[in-house]
Amino acid sequence: MLLVEQQALFRGRIIEKLVIVNMELTELDYLADLVVHERKIGEVLAEANKMICTNE
Repeated sequence: MLLVEQQALFRGRIIEKLVIVNMELTELDYLADLVVHERKIGEVLAEANKMICTNE
């Protein structure tokens, strides 16, 4: 299971988000702002990278 915590500065405030990427449900899913199941981490990161690069 991969847990990623991100901090971003948005309008002068720090925003923290927790994303869980895992093939199956976990006991920690309820803590996350975003949960991705049944996908491999490489696929998710490649898709995120593509979205970021197209928005630049």
